[in-house]
This record gives sequence, structure tokens and C-alpha cells, in this order.
Amino acid sequence: MAEIEQVVEIVAKYLRHNTVAATEVPGVIDTVRAAMSRLGQSAEIAVGGLTPAISARRSVTEKAITCMDCGWSGQTIKRHLLVAHNTRRTNTALGGSLRTTIPW
Repeated sequence: MAEIEQVVEIVAKYLRHNTVAATEVPGVIDTVRAAMSRLGQSAEIAVGGLTPAISARRSVTEKAITCMDCGWSGQTIKRHLLVAHNTRRTNTALGGSLRTTIPW
């Protein structure tokens, strides 16, 4: 019974702040109920499917370094990673596995 009360509370707050047609209200309720039933279950993480924009051998040349995520090319990669990919030293694209090899 507590789950039904939570669904009602969430839907009521959503409907107070959003315009929804009367015919779409049951769909909102079903969506919230389904989301509530999935709470606590582990989410499947899709691994793979990522392909680099350029090969590792071609990513570093004498004149430029190329980002393997997007293909950007420039003289320094640090600023590009911070700005374009919001990557920090403790939050690398590979889950932190490069922390010991990246000096910044």
C-alpha cells in the first residue's frame, strides 16, 4: 500500500507542475509505477560498441595529438579533455585506469 501512496504523491506533484491531457494521465501513472517497480534492481550496463575516431598509432604525431573519442586534433589534449568531454584526472574516459600514466 505504501508503494501506491508514493506513486500517487509523485504523479500529483508532476501534474501540479506540468500540463498533461486527461487522456495521458493513465500513461503517466503507469510510467511512474513501472519506474517504482524497477527501483533497487541492478541496471544493465552496455559495454562495447565504442570505436575510437582514429587508431592509437595515428593519434600521436610530431605536429599534433588527436582525441580518440571525437577526432579533435591539436597540440595539447589536456584542455580539450577538460572542456569538450568534461574529463578530470580522477574521471577519465576509461574509468580511471589511466590515472597513473597521465601526469596531469
